Amino acid sequence: MNELGIIFRIAVSLTLFISGLSKLIHIKESIHYFRDWGLFLPAIGSVLGVLIPPIEILTGIALIKTNNLLIEIFAISIVFFLILINMKAVLDNDNKLCFCFGNVLKTRLGIGRLVHTIYLLIALFISIFIIKTEVANILYTCSLTSQILIVAVSILIFVNGLSIRLVLDNLASS
Repeated sequence: MNELGIIFRIAVSLTLFISGLSKLIHIKESIHYFRDWGLFLPAIGSVLGVLIPPIEILTGIALIKTNNLLIEIFAISIVFFLILINMKAVLDNDNKLCFCFGNVLKTRLGIGRLVHTIYLLIALFISIFIIKTEVANILYTCSLTSQILIVAVSILIFVNGLSIRLVLDNLASS
């Protein structure tokens, strides 16, 4: 049963890590996006544009390296905040571009992102309730074949989440 939890945990971790990394690669655009977003005062948005990318990266890594309740609560808080932002976007019929994956992948606020973040929240909850030790420790004790399968399925779930999001983004904008 740990394997299912690990698969979901890695998928969530990949999402956070890649999202943070893609923003970090385009840090100037990240600062401008959060500053000009309108959700925060410009000075706060600028600070968030700098802080969010490393926070996402470190949270993604920490979800793999530790089985710490505070890290899990923090990750849930990030995803829950994203759900609230997208619920507001859906209610306001706002589907402007978001900077979720920097300039690497163009996505929008709205229903696609809302479904994707709910998907992440469910995956995170499943992993929290199933996994009783660090993901890295469990992976070290698996055979190489099991490790490859777990990582491959995790990547497929990550890609599936993004695919659902992109399809819903396209449907909403047409």
